[in-house]
Amino acid sequence: MLTGCGDPAGYLTSDQSYKNFVLSVEFKTGADTNSGVFVRSPDGNAGYEVQIWKQQPAGYNTGSIVGTAKTARDYTFKSDQWNRFEITADGDHLTVVLNGEKTVDVHDPKFSEGHIRFQYQQYPISFRNIKIRPLP
Repeated sequence: MLTGCGDPAGYLTSDQSYKNFVLSVEFKTGADTNSGVFVRSPDGNAGYEVQIWKQQPAGYNTGSIVGTAKTARDYTFKSDQWNRFEITADGDHLTVVLNGEKTVDVHDPKFSEGHIRFQYQQYPISFRNIKIRPLP
């Protein structure tokens, strides 16, 4: 289990870069948390951020990919319980599944490869059962 919390905010970042894959990860945090799982993240803060935040000001709420795809409806995570994301990146096709429900299904060629990054801020968040399966 990885737990992040602090000021300034930061990221737990993979050593390796990934291109096409299925990432499954469980997370547990409080209701007011602002966090995310970044995939195909090059150096810096870029990449696709799969949001963990109920009230993101621009409407990219939990299960959205910030700046790329908003969910069609609100999806909530269970606060202070384990939740599961399954994120698939296959070419320009990206899908996000939260607790068994598909939240977004989009095509976007902006980022083709990069690191996995788990975001943390002033709210404690834990990640576990992190599994990545490369795709051809």
